[in-house]
Amino acid sequence: MTETTSDIQYIRPDAPLPPESRRAGSRREAWAPASLDLAERAALAIHGMTEPTNPEADHRVYWKASFRFNPPVMYHDVSDTGIGAKFMDAIPRMRIMSGSDQNTHVEQRWKEVLLKMLGPDGLLATPMVGRFCIRPRSQWPSTGTDISRADQIVDMQVNGLMLGAVSAYTALDDRKFWEPIGRGLVDGLRRLTIQDGDMAYLSQWWYAPGEVANPSLPRPRGTYAAYSLWPARRLIDFYRATGYKPALELGGKLCRYVIRQGQYFGPDYEFLRDGPDPSDPRHHVVHFHHHSMTILGCLEYGLIAGDQELLDFALGAFPVARSYGEYLTGYFPESVNREWPHLCVDRGQLCELCEVADMVRIALRLAEAGLGDAYWDDADMWIRNQLAEGQFLRYDWIHRLHLGDPPSIIQPNMTTDRVGERNLGAFGGWQSPNDWVEFEPRADHNGYRGYVQGIMHCCTGNATRALYDAWRNVVHTHGDQVAVNLLLNHTGPALDIASHIPYSGQVDIDVKQACGLSVRMPAWVEPAEVQCHVDDNPRALTFSGRYAQVGEVLPQQRVRLHFPIAERTDCIYLNNRWYFLVRKGHDVVCIDPPGKLCPLYRRDHYRDDATLWKKTTRYLDQQMLDW
Repeated sequence: MTETTSDIQYIRPDAPLPPESRRAGSRREAWAPASLDLAERAALAIHGMTEPTNPEADHRVYWKASFRFNPPVMYHDVSDTGIGAKFMDAIPRMRIMSGSDQNTHVEQRWKEVLLKMLGPDGLLATPMVGRFCIRPRSQWPSTGTDISRADQIVDMQVNGLMLGAVSAYTALDDRKFWEPIGRGLVDGLRRLTIQDGDMAYLSQWWYAPGEVANPSLPRPRGTYAAYSLWPARRLIDFYRATGYKPALELGGKLCRYVIRQGQYFGPDYEFLRDGPDPSDPRHHVVHFHHHSMTILGCLEYGLIAGDQELLDFALGAFPVARSYGEYLTGYFPESVNREWPHLCVDRGQLCELCEVADMVRIALRLAEAGLGDAYWDDADMWIRNQLAEGQFLRYDWIHRLHLGDPPSIIQPNMTTDRVGERNLGAFGGWQSPNDWVEFEPRADHNGYRGYVQGIMHCCTGNATRALYDAWRNVVHTHGDQVAVNLLLNHTGPALDIASHIPYSGQVDIDVKQACGLSVRMPAWVEPAEVQCHVDDNPRALTFSGRYAQVGEVLPQQRVRLHFPIAERTDCIYLNNRWYFLVRKGHDVVCIDPPGKLCPLYRRDHYRDDATLWKKTTRYLDQQMLDW
């Protein structure tokens, strides 16, 4: 494909070319139950991350897509570069899962741009000059950094997120090339932070190239303190990839500041307001994602560093975060209703997939670390329901909305080119309990009928990381012992799983390596009712907790587990109304009342108790990331 040269002015226009990714794996065609397949979702996610990009701007991501116009519109925003960094972090994982090589030229161009942004101080400078470059509309509160005329700005979020991508490239590709770049980012971030004993904080979002931390600026509080978790979590990732101790040390210091002095959590771990000062415009906002992101960051640091303070914080805060959402579906709101938190959300507080992804990943981390077996059930419910339903799987309905005419003038940062088609595989940011987007038949403050929005790709970047964490935790292998933790379709070196759930209570496991096999039964299964056959021969089971001990199995054997699965109805209260859920196992197969625009949980095919089959590709990569 011929690339168009952009007019974006980078700080390092003559940067060297990066090495290309090395992907190697095996694939074969197979028949599998037409149930949730995370690898297939990963392949679709690659489409949803690489297609909504602008080839005239070095494949810069269109951060948002608005469905309220006819035709729909995608547009660039100041967050494009940070969202692109999230995609760079996630896409290698999606390729490991699926083997998809779609749009590898886009990913390669992003790496080239990363190197063009790399300044002499080791930090990345975001260009402000070019047709599609969007300046920040405001400054970090109470700082003196003038970004209104700068040709380049150093964005601490972009640097943190790009460090995540560099960590993945270091582990998967050319370590000698990428690790020095990552170390430079770590050392550069250290120069931007204010050190305070075993704590540290970032008092600015944007810096001029070469600028260092200014200790005379006010200490950040509330969400402004929690913003530092963007780099903190990637600092931890870089330590995982390289063992570079300054990265881990700084990540821990940033986490400690938020939970000790950030004024973002109460004494009982309750979520506090984004702006502690009543004069702050964010005083009435309690954003879920920055709270859950803090919990996840503290958990990851606590586990890898053995830090009991941060681990205890995460263990205490997670149940509180869970109480703000709807447990059976994994519906977590963009903002928490402080007056009635246990009703989850008031009218108009919609589900943002960023929150769902955080909560899935926290539950998986806790379960993976052996800190509670029931966390597997939390994750399984939320993966099968809100996470899976949050992916954009069809676009025919958006052209029927007719909620508003397109902008009278299509700005240079906008496009109407195949918006629905190009975003297939992305994840949503404004879901209602029963619809992919919220709709109300009244005008909003701009005069548009309804609240229909579309996609903000921050959710795509976060949800894809949750897909990967779910996929890599389906099976754990320790020596010659293999444990199946989640009953989902899966391909791995030790075994392949074909899950009939929720059509029927059946899981088929094809063994590829001799091992001792155990399989966790979810909470809705009675252990005494589980039957096991190995190559059609009955085998008695014992249980260790919820794990069925199948015992020794050999290559080319098939293990088949049977157990009852039946429908049951639950009544839940969300957004000031009641909903009835029909569930089989953990899967919601019907919700009443149904949605109106793109209804969720249209899963009647699961209710007939007869498995539908599909032809699929089973892919096994030679590489793996364990974070």
